[in-house]
Amino acid sequence: MTETDPPTDISHRSKLPMLLWATLGVCMSYSAPIIATIVYDNQPYDPRLTTHWGFACLFTVGSRRILFDTGANGAILLANLAQMDIDPQAIDMIVVSHYHSDHTGGLLTALPTIADGRDRAVTVLVPRSFPDEIKQDAGRYAAVVDVNHPITLGGSVYTTGELGQKNTEQSLALETADGLIVITGCAHSGIVEVASQARRWGEIALVMGGFHLKDAAAADIKKVIEGLRKLGVKKVAPSHCTGQLAIRMFAREYGRDFIPAGAGAQIMVGQPRAHAHASD
Repeated sequence: MTETDPPTDISHRSKLPMLLWATLGVCMSYSAPIIATIVYDNQPYDPRLTTHWGFACLFTVGSRRILFDTGANGAILLANLAQMDIDPQAIDMIVVSHYHSDHTGGLLTALPTIADGRDRAVTVLVPRSFPDEIKQDAGRYAAVVDVNHPITLGGSVYTTGELGQKNTEQSLALETADGLIVITGCAHSGIVEVASQARRWGEIALVMGGFHLKDAAAADIKKVIEGLRKLGVKKVAPSHCTGQLAIRMFAREYGRDFIPAGAGAQIMVGQPRAHAHASD
């Protein structure tokens, strides 16, 4: 299963700096900020990385490494990780948003490398609606967990559970002292709906990932922006399937609170909120 063809203007190279630190009220006393590293995207950012249609983002949360989605091509994913000096075997958990090849294509190719030589199995969380065949293949290298309803992944990390009807999809929310960081693969159920569901865990500091607005008209994009504003979303970092028109409109609306995103961008989003049950 694939998504519609990507837009034609995704191959240009960004002139932005290679490293982006978008601080969300981070105090200097924080010793372990959450770092979101976009390791696969069709939006360019760091010219050292290969841009390709798809999405994957690695979260560093204390000592934990959580990979959200795997892009369309495992070889590109692993090459991008290597380019950024990220050890794939340091990844503890993989969360796959939904069953489209630009988010799952890299899973079975990269998983043997990620799982190689580990003392304990890497955990892969997939929506319950995933095909059994993929679950079984992934189960050769990892502990596969079906996700349906919202669950806590330990400490300050949550999944929304499956949202939507036709293309069911899960998103992640990471709770920080500055508010929630919400990341989506494509937001097929609507980015406003995703943000609304994530609000159960608190105020939203940042929404990032694919907003699935690449075919939307300006009037519809405006309504989406207004919806996120009403929910109190402070900052946005749209990429992947958001579309160039929507990205420009978000940039104009959010101004300094708009964070450019693409393959290789690193965003420091704060420190995990302390929890008595946190494993880190």
